[in-house]
Amino acid sequence: MEGARGPQGPRGPAGPTGPIGNTGATGPTGPSGADGTLSTAYVSAQIRAQAYSNGDYLVFQPLFSGGGIVPQYDENTILLNQHGIFCISYTVQASDAVAGDWFQLTPVVGRLPIRMAASSAHASVDGAPLGVCGIYLDNSPGSFYLRLHFQSNRPLSLTGTLSVFRVSDILLPPS
Repeated sequence: MEGARGPQGPRGPAGPTGPIGNTGATGPTGPSGADGTLSTAYVSAQIRAQAYSNGDYLVFQPLFSGGGIVPQYDENTILLNQHGIFCISYTVQASDAVAGDWFQLTPVVGRLPIRMAASSAHASVDGAPLGVCGIYLDNSPGSFYLRLHFQSNRPLSLTGTLSVFRVSDILLPPS
């Protein structure tokens, strides 16, 4: 004959973690996403290598363009004829600067200088490279004209590049 069952004892310590099990089967592949849009609105231009005087607009020589951005009216102007947000960047160097020389570039949209995007440089020694670069975003409601305005203490020989491309295709439907 068996006697009465006694009270339960205290819980023992946890045992060691067991080995990781096998990876389960891969689930089904989900549906493909919608086709994306590729921004094709761009222009890349070279700054014509020449001497520029205070107050000049830089001269562009287009290298590539597509998607509706085309050089327009004169060699100093690029027409952006699509709505959207554009990234505008430039790099310009002076090859003949001496100590004390300075220059500034200001993007001009239509007739409005974009002073917050202006860049300037000042030479502290003779023969050192002197250059500026700038980048900014501009929201175009339709068409607008872009130029780079040069200011300096004396004429300087410049070279450089300008790039413009549309970045808004991820935010706005293509025009």
